[in-house]
Amino acid sequence: MNFAGPVGGQPRTNSTLPSRPEPLDDCVIGNCAVIRPKCKQIGSTTEKWFENIAAKIRVGLSKIHKTKDPVVIEEELQKLKDNFPDPEPYVLCHGDLSFENIMVNEDNKITEIIDWEHPGYYPWWAERWAHRCLTLDGSDHLIEPLWSRLSPDMETEKYQSRVTDHVLPVIEVYEVCHVTYHNYGNWWLRPAFSKCEPWAGGFLMDAMGGEQGRIHQIDKHQ
Repeated sequence: MNFAGPVGGQPRTNSTLPSRPEPLDDCVIGNCAVIRPKCKQIGSTTEKWFENIAAKIRVGLSKIHKTKDPVVIEEELQKLKDNFPDPEPYVLCHGDLSFENIMVNEDNKITEIIDWEHPGYYPWWAERWAHRCLTLDGSDHLIEPLWSRLSPDMETEKYQSRVTDHVLPVIEVYEVCHVTYHNYGNWWLRPAFSKCEPWAGGFLMDAMGGEQGRIHQIDKHQ
């Protein structure tokens, strides 16, 4: 994988895994409907990544293929693994390249990128995936011409055949399995406290570190 395109006038460098990698939230496949930290993390290899999501994948495959036969389920699981795009090299990703996070000057030159809330060393294809799936401000029209400058494999048609066509089937299977989140959704409520915002509000306890035992449980009856 060649990421030789210039960024900010300097050669872009990439990296294999950091020397002491920490688990990163899975916002690609295991993107559960909870705020960070997510319930699943991205593994350092395809095998480890699938280990983290295998329980839901097996239930999803069982429902899709209408079978409880473990042999059939494992065969289908292996097919998904074999077709999954190689995550290496792992490169530094921002995770939210929306209009509001890209600062430009009067000469239309990028001066800085802000809001580094979701960065990490993700698979080479994850930045484009995150931008396509998570950014809803229309900035895809601005960013689209730049992907192929980072790597020929990020060009739209190649990316579709190398990444999208192989990741989407995994997500579709994963989302067939329903889960329940216990110890999640409790709120601290507050009264109105100012003239400029004269209404009550609240704080999600899990977002403030108030919940320490969130449970991601696969629903039994499905």
